[in-house]
Amino acid sequence: MALGKVIGMDIFSLEYGILSFLHEVRRASQKEILFSISCSPATLQRKLGFLGARGLIGAAIDVSDKRRRVFTLMDPVRRILDEELAHFADWRPNGKNSTDGLSALVDRLEKRLNIDIFGSEYKISVTIYFNNGITNLSLLEKSGIPRGSFYSVLKKLKNSEIIYYNIDKIDKRIKRYYINSEIEEKIDDYHEILSNWSSEIFRN
Repeated sequence: MALGKVIGMDIFSLEYGILSFLHEVRRASQKEILFSISCSPATLQRKLGFLGARGLIGAAIDVSDKRRRVFTLMDPVRRILDEELAHFADWRPNGKNSTDGLSALVDRLEKRLNIDIFGSEYKISVTIYFNNGITNLSLLEKSGIPRGSFYSVLKKLKNSEIIYYNIDKIDKRIKRYYINSEIEEKIDDYHEILSNWSSEIFRN
């Protein structure tokens, strides 16, 4: 999935990236996960510990090399991803009319897995995408990002020119946020890619 590289941000949270990778390959060593996820070894170690403590992944000694551990999804987690991808494989996006299907998928996954699916930058970006002209307070509420990190992420997105704001014409105290039209088009295209990707994963 190339959208993250195209618009300069991580789309999925590291936690979901790890689960998604293990769903595709079934089992992997820490080194293999690190190569796929592209984060620091220390960060990956923390994330694997977090997912293990939540009962989402398990670890065992690799029978072919007893010096290393391999990680797998717990069976209930694999079933959840199988079920949700099956639903998603039948979803056909149509620009902004896709909001219900995409939002429903993400909401179900987050509730069932009890983790964030999207990264913070993409959460804010896609919230604006679906609500162009949203006020900063509504954006804070709808994005679900803790206030402590919300404003720093917002500033980074503005500095990267992914989003911008205009002052409200009636109430000058209010900022209304919009997504860059170029980014908006790329997200439109990405929804079709998401659908094709999920269909391919489910068939495999």
